[in-house]
Order: sequence, then structure tokens, then C-alpha cells
Amino acid sequence: MSPQELLAFEEADCGRIADRLHDDVLQALGCSLLKAELSKGLLARGATRQAEQAIDELRDQLDAVVQELRTLMMQVRPYKEHPLGLQRALESYLRGYPAGNGARIESAVEVAEEPPPAAAALLYRVLREALAEVVDYRRFGTVNVQVAIGGGSATLRLQATQPRQAPAARPPGDGRDLGWRARLVGGESTVHDLADRLEWALCFPTGQA
Repeated sequence: MSPQELLAFEEADCGRIADRLHDDVLQALGCSLLKAELSKGLLARGATRQAEQAIDELRDQLDAVVQELRTLMMQVRPYKEHPLGLQRALESYLRGYPAGNGARIESAVEVAEEPPPAAAALLYRVLREALAEVVDYRRFGTVNVQVAIGGGSATLRLQATQPRQAPAARPPGDGRDLGWRARLVGGESTVHDLADRLEWALCFPTGQA
């Protein structure tokens, strides 16, 4: 992948996050402020039942905002070395991936030998991007992730089934697909992409001695 291509992808990703912060998070917070003012007015007039209903709706709105922010944070969260190694870092990331979007993530991670830090960061990045692809864009409901590292290579396998709804539209300028991640790490990938099922495998060298 050329530096220009990588820069274009990075810019598209920044644009995607900015758009979601504006279109989803900020607008939802604006609606929540209006709902809070409505609740205050209802309480002042003694309309307790209506105020309670408005407050319940406000709580639901704010809960949705929190879930959206958690999802965005996980999608931009940088790699940080774990004191107990890459396996624990990946397991922790997969456990913490937001479940509020309705997806269920199953995973198995096996690190036979620690890769160099640069290779570990690349694998983390690719896993992060792949989850955003199948959960956020493609909106699959069940995702199985398998990671195996050792013998100088890393293999990432991903199976996604049970789409929850139609795929989301990609932001303008976002040309990423499953193949670009293989180019990012200099590896090889295979993909079986059907309407109700996706199977993707990526293998790339880690530079282990």
C-alpha cells in the first residue's frame, strides 16, 4: 500500500468519525437538552406523570448516546502493550467491544510467541477495522473471531452471520474493503461474501525470529 493510499484511508476514517459525532452524537445530545427542558417545565406545572415519561425517554436517549460513544472509542482506540502480552491485549479488546449495538462476538486467541511490537500493533489495527466493517457497516449479529500467532506469521479468521439489517452506507471517500487490510499489512486474504454470511481469513508475516 502506498503512503498516498494509506493517507487517503486515514483521512476517510477521520471524516467518518467526525460525521458520526455530528450526525448522531451531537444531534442526540441536542434532543436530550430539549427533553430535559420539557421535563423541567412539566414538573413546574405539577404534571408529574408526564414528567416521569419524559425523563424515561431522556434516559433512553442518553443511554443510546453512551453506547454510540463507546463504539466510536473502540474503533479509534490505539494499541497499547499489555503487561501480560498481546493475547491478553486482544482478549481484553474483544471482551470490551460494545454489545449495545445488538451484536454478539465470540472469540478465540492463541499467541504461541510474542510478535515484534510493530507487528502486534498492525494486527490490533486490522482486527479493530475488521470489527467495524462487519458490526458497524455490514451489521451482522453474530461474529466469530479467531487469532493465531506463531512461527513467524499471524492468522486472523472472521466469520459473521445473522445480519441484523441492511448494510449501512459508506461515507463519501471511504474506499476500504476487506482486501485493503491485506494490503495494509503486506499479507494475503481470502473472502467468501454472501448476503447472509461472510467468511474472511488474513495471513501475514510478523517478522518473528
